[in-house]
Amino acid sequence: MANQDAAHDRSALMARHVEARRRRDEAPLDGEAFRAASEEIAKIETAIAEMEEPPVAATSVTTGAPAAQGAKP
Repeated sequence: MANQDAAHDRSALMARHVEARRRRDEAPLDGEAFRAASEEIAKIETAIAEMEEPPVAATSVTTGAPAAQGAKP
C-alpha cells in the first residue's frame, strides 16, 4: 500500500512540476511570476528526490580504513 501512495504522490508532484514549468516558461525572465515558478519547481524537484533517494545514514558505510594514505587511524 505504501508503494501505491508513493507512486500517487510522485504522480501528483510530476503534474505540479509540469504546470510550474509551463508557468515559468510563459513568464518574463525578470518577473515575479518567473521567480515564483522557479522556486516552486525547485521545491517539487527536492520532494521527488527525497522520495527516490534513501536517507544518507542508510547509505553510509564505515570500513575502518584510514581516510587517506598515511593517515593515522
